[in-house]
Formats: sequence, structure tokens, C-alpha cells
Amino acid sequence: MTLGMLTKIAVPAAALLALAVMPALAQELELDVEVIATGFIYYYDLDVDASGAAHAFLDNTEIDQLYYSTNASGSWITPVLIDHTSDWGSINVAGAADASGYGHVAYDGGRGARADDFYYATNRSGSWESRLVLSGMRWYSLDLAPPPDELPRVSYYDNYSGLNYGTMLPNETWNHVNVDNSGGVTTYAGRYSDLYVDSADRGHISYYYYVDKDIRYATNASGSWGWEVVASDPGIASKSYITLAPDGTPIVNYNIAGRVWIARKIGDQWLPTDVTPPGNYGQSDVKTDALGRVVVAYNDLANDKLMLAVESDRGFDHYEAYDHAAGGDGPILAIYEDQVHLLAWDRPIDEMLYLSGALPQAGAVDDPAVDLTAAPRLHLTPNPLRQQGTIRFALEHPSAAHAEIVDATGRSVWAWSNPAQSAGRVALSWPATDAHGLRLPAGAYFCRVTVAGQVWENRWLIVR
Repeated sequence: MTLGMLTKIAVPAAALLALAVMPALAQELELDVEVIATGFIYYYDLDVDASGAAHAFLDNTEIDQLYYSTNASGSWITPVLIDHTSDWGSINVAGAADASGYGHVAYDGGRGARADDFYYATNRSGSWESRLVLSGMRWYSLDLAPPPDELPRVSYYDNYSGLNYGTMLPNETWNHVNVDNSGGVTTYAGRYSDLYVDSADRGHISYYYYVDKDIRYATNASGSWGWEVVASDPGIASKSYITLAPDGTPIVNYNIAGRVWIARKIGDQWLPTDVTPPGNYGQSDVKTDALGRVVVAYNDLANDKLMLAVESDRGFDHYEAYDHAAGGDGPILAIYEDQVHLLAWDRPIDEMLYLSGALPQAGAVDDPAVDLTAAPRLHLTPNPLRQQGTIRFALEHPSAAHAEIVDATGRSVWAWSNPAQSAGRVALSWPATDAHGLRLPAGAYFCRVTVAGQVWENRWLIVR
């Protein structure tokens, strides 16, 4: 086992939509880096079970074989063969681990005689067993129903009916429901889907709609499937990833024209936040931790780095996780308690890497050690906000100070002023109400602080 240094780096100021400008802080954390397989492993997936053990699903496209490995025994086992695929292997692998530590994987038969055949395999019996589910399908994502059954759920695409959702029943037959067939055949509604199944066995899917260049979100949380547009842009990348915050808020991660984004569903709106400044970025993945912080793993292609972005009081803090960008299907991210787990393929040397370690812990802005006179000058916590929030900033010299909250239309909803504010740290409480004490609806608001001719602004999200 070797150690890789997780090095915190400074990032240029983000655009107006960013929650905050990221500070130039220096901090180093260690990640364990292990080589768990070698070869041309272009498609892969990772999950962590209820005990914290990691499970990897690996498709070696050069030898047309799908493998499985785990570190449940304390060290990674030699990869175990799941199935022989055909003609350059599977083009999609989606795996998950249940609470008992068994693996489940959805995959296609490859590009040859078994092309577009949808298979499901599990080792619940003690050894891997594979079965054909449907023909003519591809681009799968898999998750598991909540305990005790933990039966598989899959989202998938076919050329004739777009996005579909499949559930395995207790008798091991499958039930299939159409989710989105906008525009009919060849519109590719449902390509590159990602699936999250919540604790009530409700599905949440992010996916791509080719014709309108949309990233869409679909759910059956209301009892039947419905979909809506998360983001639309000619430069949008086709892959997206979805997770749910601890409070159930859907969060979708996607890339548009040289920038990594997340969008939260707040009320009936999708509110975007740019994770990175403009650049050249590859695929990314998103999860949330137990504190509700959004964590994004992404490829910085311009600098050939695998990066980790962790939400903090300052917006997103960025860390270098590995000194090569992940090849193949990009980085795969999992979080268990306070630990981060990453699966990445080092393409130049054909090594599949597993990286793990403690999540970075960002210093709180009420910590006296945090310099509020350095960028960003304005801190809003918590963000997103439900009830009581705090506005923090600092004055280097006595000055008049004015704080104002405006809504998305620019209308002022709350204000505070002090014509003779003393130097030092300032903390203002705001109960997410307007000037009359009325509770404000969910949505995006902007806080502006004016001090000595300078204006500092950050966006604040209210969730209800």
C-alpha cells in the first residue's frame, strides 16, 4: 500500500452564481492509494456497504471479462470473474452492495453477439450467478431497495421506449415501467441515467435527453413517474449523477461547457451552483456526507489531476486527490460516515486505483483562527438555510456597514445598518424572514454587505 497526499489548492474566484469565492488556504490530508487490478478497465463502479467495506465491479474490455473485488476481509481480494462478455466487453457496469455485504451488478453483454442484452448478477448464493433480464437495452444504473429485501432496481434506456425503470420482485421476476419517451424513437430520452433509491423505495433518476440537450430528473415519489428539466444547454455533457441530501433534497451533478455544476431542487426550482471555475474538466460524481455537505469528485484535464471538491462555509474547497486524472468512466465516489472512497483508473499505466481516507474537515467561520479579512469576505451559514442563519464578516477599521437580503428578482426583503460599526468580527442573525417577520419561501436569495465603498455578495439558498 502506498500513500498519496491530498493537497489543498487555491482556486480562482467563481462566477456570480457560485455560493462563495474559495479562499487560499493550505492544508494536507493523506489518502491510502491501493492498486486493486490491472488492465484496460474502462468501465467500473464502486459501492460501500453498511459495515464500511468497499465493493468494486470491473470490466476488462481487452479480455471481455467482468470482475468483482472487495476489501471486506480487511484487504482487497484477487478479482473474481462474474461473466464473460463479448467483443470489447460491457459498455456499462452499475454495481451496488447490500447491508449483508453481497454484490449486485447490472451490465450489458458487450458489442458482439450479446450486444444490448441486459444482465443482472449477484453473489447472494455464495457464488456469482448471472441471468439475462431483457434484450435491446443499454446504459443502466442500479441501486437497491431498502432493507429487509434489498432487491435490485434499475434505470435503463432502449431505442424504442426511452427511459425505463425495472424492479425485481420477491419471486425474482421483473416489473418494467416506462418513465420518459419524449419525442418517440431516436431522441435518446434516458441515455446515461443515474439512479438513487431512497429509504421509502422511491426512485430518483438523472439522465440525458439528446434532442434538447437537457439533463432531466425523474421520480415516482408522488406514486407515479414524472420528469422535469434540471438544466439545458447546447454545451451540456451527456452524463449526470444524482444523490439525495440527508433531508431528502435531490442534488444533480453535471458538466456544461468547461465547468462542473450541481443543482439542488428547492421548492419547484432547480438552483444551480458552479463547483469549479472555467476550465477543462472530465466526468464527475457527487455524494453528500452525514453533515449534508456536497462532495464532488472530478477530473481536471488541463492539469491531469483527480480532484475532490467539498462544500464548506466558503463555497467549495478543492483538493488534489491524485496526480493523474481518472481515465475510462471517470472517478467513482462513495462516502461512508466520515470516510471518502474513490475508484479511478490510471490510464497511462492501466492500474485500477482505490483511494480512501478521512473527508476534509473545513474550519467553521466562527473559529477565531479563520481570517475573515481574506477572500471570501462574506460568510453565510448554514447554506442551504432552513430557519436561523448567521451573516459573518470582518472590518479592518471602524466604518459604516450595511447588510441587505434580496430575492431572485432583486427586491429587498431584509436589511441591517450600523453607521459606526467598530473594527473586528461581525455576526448578524437572520431567521429567514422578511422585514415584517414573515417566513420567506424556499428559493435563492442574495446577501450584500457594503463596507467603506466595498460590496461583498454571496448567494443563500432557503430550503423548507
